[in-house]
Amino acid sequence: MHKRLSMLLTISLLTVAQGCGDSSSTPAGQAPSPTVGVASDESISQVAKIFLEAVRSGNSTVAASQLTPLAQQRMREADMDFEILANDAATYQIGQVEKLEADEAIVETVWTEPDAEGQAQQEQWTLALQNIEGQWRILGIVAETGPNQPPVVMDFENPGQPVAPPANTAGTTPSPNTVPQQATRPTAQDPFRQ
Repeated sequence: MHKRLSMLLTISLLTVAQGCGDSSSTPAGQAPSPTVGVASDESISQVAKIFLEAVRSGNSTVAASQLTPLAQQRMREADMDFEILANDAATYQIGQVEKLEADEAIVETVWTEPDAEGQAQQEQWTLALQNIEGQWRILGIVAETGPNQPPVVMDFENPGQPVAPPANTAGTTPSPNTVPQQATRPTAQDPFRQ
């Protein structure tokens, strides 16, 4: 299995096992304070902050610049961007930063935006980062979209490709309702297309 996809699936399993409650979240724009087992490298949380702010404001160019080089290339080839996710009313919090390996890290975040009735809806997003030639870059996101819902795995290096559910075992066929697909907002058209 591709190393990056394996990391994203591992993150989705960890996210499901840990649940949605994380008291270590900090307000948008504030980096978490270092703790035992947590990366003290502020550059990791800075990449997450730049990415989330660019997504929130609809600046697809800046959001894409925080992706791995391969993810940037694949997103261009697929003519995908982040503008559809723009929402000036959205907020985000950056929580715990953890290095999994010397060149792999995750950042726990919470994305909040109002629904059609104006009620705040929260999603826990775990950003997966890879250190490429000394620069931390985002390669994917695992999003918790609600209780009793499987996490949505977004592999930016393989946009549009369905991802097998983490609990899938050889020889079994998952129900279509349990297979996380490339993340999309509910719209009539592909949300990443211009």
